[in-house]
Amino acid sequence: NLGLIYMDRGDLDEAERMLRKALEIEEKLGRMEGLARQYGNLGLIHMNRGDLDEAERMFSKSLEINEKLGRMEGMARQYGNLGLIHMDRGDLDEAERMLRKALEIEEKLGRREVMANAYGNLGLIEAQRGQIDAARELWTKARDLYARIGIPHMVEKHQKWLDSLPK
Repeated sequence: NLGLIYMDRGDLDEAERMLRKALEIEEKLGRMEGLARQYGNLGLIHMNRGDLDEAERMFSKSLEINEKLGRMEGMARQYGNLGLIHMDRGDLDEAERMLRKALEIEEKLGRREVMANAYGNLGLIEAQRGQIDAARELWTKARDLYARIGIPHMVEKHQKWLDSLPK
């Protein structure tokens, strides 16, 4: 948790130091769920630094452990993170594949806020591809879902994206 606080404050070096300590303890205790969580957190550190290769490596390790444990929430989170890595790299097909895997799991879990986030990211992919109707459909889904769960700033954000699309 200290690592996450340092990450929120922007002190990525101290965040990584704390997370690596936590990872070491989780390894000694043999706590696989904790290992998956710390690898995912380290992936976020590397992604924030722009080290996409190392971030992908950490997210993939976390995903592998979550899959072995059958932890759907952890799997969805890491598929989503890997989708963002591929978006940053411009590999839209792989980004879409990862985000759709995440979305499928989130729909099963009924986690509406994360579903809305996935719809928004998938809309960004379609907008980059020039698929305006598909982007509109996905952003509308995201906006409406955010409205139903009461997150007005995200409703506003997606509405602005919708308004920016050509008619």
